[in-house]
Amino acid sequence: MSKEKLLEGIRELTPLLFAITAVCWLSFFLVQPFDGNKSDFPQYYTPARLIMTGHGADIYDVKKVSEFERECFPSMGERVLPIYLPPPSQAWFLPLGLLPPNIASIVWRVVQATAMIASLLLLKSSFQLSRKSFLWLIAVLCASGPAFAAFQIEQVSVLLLCALSTAIWGFKKDKPWVTAVALAFLMLKPQEGIPLLVYLAGARKYKQLAMTIAILFIISILACVLIGYQSVINYVTFAYSSVENSGFNQSELGPTVRGQLLRLFPDSKSPIAIVSIMVFLATSVFIYLSGRRFASNKAWLEAGLLIAVPLGLVTCFHLHSYDLTLLAPTVVVLMAGPLEAAIPPVALLASFLLLGSLMIPFYIFIHHNFLLTDHWILNPHFFVVLAFSIGTAFLAYRYPDRLSNQP
Repeated sequence: MSKEKLLEGIRELTPLLFAITAVCWLSFFLVQPFDGNKSDFPQYYTPARLIMTGHGADIYDVKKVSEFERECFPSMGERVLPIYLPPPSQAWFLPLGLLPPNIASIVWRVVQATAMIASLLLLKSSFQLSRKSFLWLIAVLCASGPAFAAFQIEQVSVLLLCALSTAIWGFKKDKPWVTAVALAFLMLKPQEGIPLLVYLAGARKYKQLAMTIAILFIISILACVLIGYQSVINYVTFAYSSVENSGFNQSELGPTVRGQLLRLFPDSKSPIAIVSIMVFLATSVFIYLSGRRFASNKAWLEAGLLIAVPLGLVTCFHLHSYDLTLLAPTVVVLMAGPLEAAIPPVALLASFLLLGSLMIPFYIFIHHNFLLTDHWILNPHFFVVLAFSIGTAFLAYRYPDRLSNQP
């Protein structure tokens, strides 16, 4: 065998080997026994079960929820896991409430795995990825810290990535109802979904927006009927109180403007909340204007993924690092299209080094050795995401004609 053929074989096998290794690594967490001390699954199952058993009015009563969680999942011990998702979001989890806890936890892991596979396939189809690019996408996503965290604690963020990937596919294939349902599901965590809707409003995608709003209205009415008016008031009260009492949601761990400010000034929660909201609103204005700017561009969707998604995440009110899985489509736009060739080599190297902090094992080291220690006041992941967000927005404006392979 010639040297050239050997090198070509190595180049072909490398992404495949990395993809297989990363998938095996992530799959390890799917087969682990349920651990109530780590898993966030109870916060999705408990309200669904309470609603389906006629106790929907109790889902935002922390005491009653905690008692029911321990009854369903004894391994939680004394752990308290309040319900943070807003009332409309609970409607999506109702089918889980029909199942006993032990079966529901298995189904949840199957749903997570299915959502990850679907996300990868949808992104491949949407951006017409080559075999090699697709394998690298699998390797990078499965070996990323956010995906690791999502699977380790059974978070919903993988499903949100699937929703975003489905919405992208729906836009690409001109399937407005598919897009609308996916966008409505993305609003499971409104603070993460709103920036994209704002961009769509600027880009004049009124049809999909109207369908999305209609779906959200229907599930909001359904949720209010199932849990009652008082429970909605309880949620608003609880959400407001969590600004000052942030011990449960640990917002200071988030790679956001608010999360970083909370690490610097932990005793100024209310002023920080006001500043964070103002930053988010200012960013939303920029995102809307960006939508107007790219409305007539053939790559308006790619521009939105480069501008609205990263900036929306880094400035949103509450976010944990596992939600950064939503950046996967942005990375695809950067690395699998004509934009890659336009990025200066120095900037490309810098982005690799920055995003490397979000990969295993560096992510684990930073999260456990720095962020979870009280004396470390800077969040490296925040500065990485901030630099990435500014960089991707700059590239979208700098190279508007090199964002897509579309003719």
